[in-house]
Amino acid sequence: ASEPTRLKVCSNKFKSLVSYDTVATHCVTVHEAKTMDRAEFSKAMDVYSFEPSIYEVWDDLHEFYYATVIHGAYLEGAVSEQSSRMSAMENASKNASEMLEKISLIYNRARQAKITTELCEIISGASAV
Repeated sequence: ASEPTRLKVCSNKFKSLVSYDTVATHCVTVHEAKTMDRAEFSKAMDVYSFEPSIYEVWDDLHEFYYATVIHGAYLEGAVSEQSSRMSAMENASKNASEMLEKISLIYNRARQAKITTELCEIISGASAV
């Protein structure tokens, strides 16, 4: 579809490290630009200066516009994914640290119990002599 009549790009929009929104971004297509009221289109583009006319420029640049919208959506999605991965890795590291502390505590208690048992055996053996 080299000349789409409607174009919406669905992607994730980064909000913060722990959340993102799924958005559908509407892009102005060549068909919509040609059928749009000239005054309305001009009003939206008056902040820019075009040479040659805006309608000739639009015919040349609409593919670049589509590509930049898609690339921007890709970058937003990549940021959202990376922040989710960072959050998941942080949680996994925290859980691993907690597990290590619990295992160390269990190991130290078992070692201390064994030492106490050996001391009791040595003391009871010495008192028997």
